[in-house]
Amino acid sequence: MICRMDLADEDTIRLARLLLIPLPGRDSLPMALQALQRQIPLLVHAGAHELKELCLASNAGLFYANPEELLECLGLLVTDASLRISLGLNGRKFVESYRMTAVQG
Repeated sequence: MICRMDLADEDTIRLARLLLIPLPGRDSLPMALQALQRQIPLLVHAGAHELKELCLASNAGLFYANPEELLECLGLLVTDASLRISLGLNGRKFVESYRMTAVQG
């Protein structure tokens, strides 16, 4: 199933295996951070620089440059549960660490 995160109900989000953001928009970063908080790995286009940097900084997502790479990344995230879980855990730790830094600073 593929759906937009902003239109998905809570049950659907709970079942999500990844968040695909093919094009950056004004709500992309907040949605990406919400997904990371929920331990949902990201899959973003390499041209979405802010989201690509988020994937790199958090170690919680993959990025692709062309349709072939997109298919490879999708296949990897759907079939490799241990990778998907590890990326999800990294995302949650990243968001929690960021929150702690913001509270302390």
